[in-house]
Parts: sequence; structure tokens; C-alpha cells
Amino acid sequence: TTDATERISVPYGSADTRAGLQEVRAKLAACKCVVLPGFLGVQAAAALAETDLGDFEQASPGSKPGAGRGDLASLPDLEPELEVLLHRLDAFVTSLRDSGEARLRLCEFRSWPMASMYMPGTRYTWHIDNPHR
Repeated sequence: TTDATERISVPYGSADTRAGLQEVRAKLAACKCVVLPGFLGVQAAAALAETDLGDFEQASPGSKPGAGRGDLASLPDLEPELEVLLHRLDAFVTSLRDSGEARLRLCEFRSWPMASMYMPGTRYTWHIDNPHR
């Protein structure tokens, strides 16, 4: 709903300031998520929306409906439009880590990007992709 989105939204430009990063950290702590309107900008977001993200397959093959992950996933090639998003995400995570976000203090790299798609009736299920790392 709009009200829920407003409660977890922080305009992306404000995240460039110390106070903005503190607001992002507070919303992450309280809600476990944050919405950053304007994160990519209109042109980059439109270009990314048109990018071929590869073939989507069941993320958890053999799982029963309602059990485990319900998404379809793809490991896309690094197209220029995707690299814009990854560069922006890397800079944002580094800013959060450097601002003292405890959960990110050991985050020094990211793995290959994955795109997920949720069909009607499916939802995100909390999971660990690499439990032995």
C-alpha cells in the first residue's frame, strides 16, 4: 500500500548525506527493507527495464508449491544497463558500511547478480543461498 511504502521510503539523493544514511539505517533496522525512490534515475531505470535478463528457471527445482522459494531466477549477463545498477548498489552498500552499519561491516564484495521474478500467488521466502560461507 502507499502508506506502507511511504513508511519505508527515503529519497535516494538524501542518502548521500550522513543524516540520510542514518534514516536508511533506521528503516532497515525497523522494517528490514527500504525503498529508495529515484535510485537509478528515470533514464537508467527505463533502460534496465528493457534489458534482457536471460532465461528464468525455477529457483528451487522440485519444491512443492508454498514450500521453499517460489521465484523464478536468472543469472544475467553483465549488460551495460545492469552494470549501472550494480555500480550504484556497490557505492550505496559501501556508504552504508562506512557509516557504521554493523551488519555490513564484513561486506567487501558481492557475488554475481541474480534476477528473480515472482509469479502471481508466489512470494519471497527468507533463505540463505550459501550457508557454508
